[in-house]
Parts: sequence; C-alpha cells; structure tokens
Amino acid sequence: MAHMRLNKYLSKCGYCSRRRADRLIEAGLIKLNGEDAELGAYVVEGNEIVVEGKSFIVSLKEEKRTTYLFYKPKGVICTLSEHETPNLLEYFEDIGHVFPVGRLDKDSEGLLLMTNDGDLALEMTHPSFQHGKKYQVKLTRVISDGDLIKLSKGIDIDDYVTQPCRVERRSKTEFFIWLKEGKNRQIRRMLLALDYRVSRLRRVAIGRLSLILQTGEVVELTQSEIKLLYLDE
Repeated sequence: MAHMRLNKYLSKCGYCSRRRADRLIEAGLIKLNGEDAELGAYVVEGNEIVVEGKSFIVSLKEEKRTTYLFYKPKGVICTLSEHETPNLLEYFEDIGHVFPVGRLDKDSEGLLLMTNDGDLALEMTHPSFQHGKKYQVKLTRVISDGDLIKLSKGIDIDDYVTQPCRVERRSKTEFFIWLKEGKNRQIRRMLLALDYRVSRLRRVAIGRLSLILQTGEVVELTQSEIKLLYLDE
C-alpha cells in the first residue's frame, strides 16, 4: 500500500514545512486516526489527520495544484482551526484542502495566498528565497522623513535588526513599505519602536502580483499570475 511520512505529506499539501510539522507533532498538535501522532509516522490513503483543530482525510493521489488569492478582512484569524474564530474556514470550507501561505495578523487586511502546492508555499515563506511583499500603512499621526529613512535602514525590534527595505511616502500619515522578511507583527513593532501607532495595515502586493479584490473575495490564480509572485516589483 502506498504510504508517505506525515511531515512530508503536510509539506506536500502546502500546510507547513516538514520542520514545522515535526514541531507540531512534538507539541501534540497533530492527531492521526484519533491518536497523538509520533515523529516519523507514516500516512496511507484514507487516514484522518487533525492539525491544530483542522480535520481532513489523506489522499495520496496526485491532485491538481491550485492557488488562490484572498483579500483577508480585518478581524479574521489566519487559521483553519475551528477553535479560533472568525477564521479562514468561512471562505474556504467548500474549496478543498488549501492552506494559508504565511500569515497576516488579525488586525491587518489584504492579500493572502491559499494553496495546496507545497513547493510554492515553501518558496514563498522560506527566508532564503527573499520574495517581497508590499504593504500600505496608515498611522495615527504624521511621520517624519527622518523616521521613514530609519525604517528603510532597519529597526531594532526585540534584539533583532530588520533588513533594509524600500519605503515610499504616500501622504503625511501614509506610506508604502516593501519587506522580504516576515517577523511576527513586524511592521507594527518597527513603528512602535519609533513611537508610532498603526491605524490601518494592508498587504497590497505579493511579488509583482497586485489584484484589486473586494474584502473577502477569493480568486483562483492563473499560471501567468502565479509567475508574478516570484518577481520583485
């Protein structure tokens, strides 16, 4: 009978990397057929996996690789777990086994990739590939030119200095910023270090892909659109 390591299967589906799958197993957050999964476990056709509260049935048949672009509304949590709401299930429950590529924090909005393509998910999220994302930031007060320059050169946030990045003013209180890294709540923490507060944060482009979507809208990407993900603006 065909089989595959559990961590490889989760990576192939686009849910997470093999390394993160192993960490989830060690933390007791993955169940296989109702039992806590063990490191090195194998799955076969028809097995049930529950990962962070999300249940699905193993299929080892080669599936069509599909990738969607979703405009995540503010307030929605980037998870498929039923234990945290509101979440992505509301928008993707009828689409099938696709998973978020990276995250947007609950208070942020904008473009989010959802896919079952593990190779695409790995390349989009692994820091060694350095794929850029563009964000539109609105602050509660005017930001100085000097502080925009500081953002572009890198900011010390909790003993980590962010990478140099492109910053472009849009108005007295708004600007665009392009990042090739994705620390947790990075933009908010960078600005907090300079004593600014964010009133709105939107991801408006991934690579060169920048589609105009309505809040909560989902579109399946074409191959030509997927290629734009790998290109810097």
